[in-house]
Amino acid sequence: MNQLNQTQQSKRIKTLLTLSFLLVLPTLSSCSDFVDHPTPSEPAPHSEPTPPTEPSPTPNPANGPETDQQKNWRACEAERMWAFNSRLIDVSALRLYQQRNLAPVFNDAGVRQSGVEGWYECARALEMNGFTNAK
Repeated sequence: MNQLNQTQQSKRIKTLLTLSFLLVLPTLSSCSDFVDHPTPSEPAPHSEPTPPTEPSPTPNPANGPETDQQKNWRACEAERMWAFNSRLIDVSALRLYQQRNLAPVFNDAGVRQSGVEGWYECARALEMNGFTNAK
């Protein structure tokens, strides 16, 4: 009889351990999925990356008037910075577009609020947006 009680008790312990394992394990594994997004009124827990400083245009050795290439670069940089400040792109994308000299082309020519259609070579983007004339 004593051995029967020990067997029943052993089975009960195994059953309780199995149930607790089945109930606790999913709870523990689901905790990693949870991401607490701050509400719009709360500040983000980490600081925003500071925008890169705008590099100065290539200096003209004769200190003469600005070339068309320098004007185009400044205009494209302004459009890239607008996209960054509007949070359409992040810092890494901004740096990539700067390195490749790409600028946004808007859905409606020259209207930023219409949305970005795509990213094109700087001179082509300025032309498509209506900021420069086709040559």
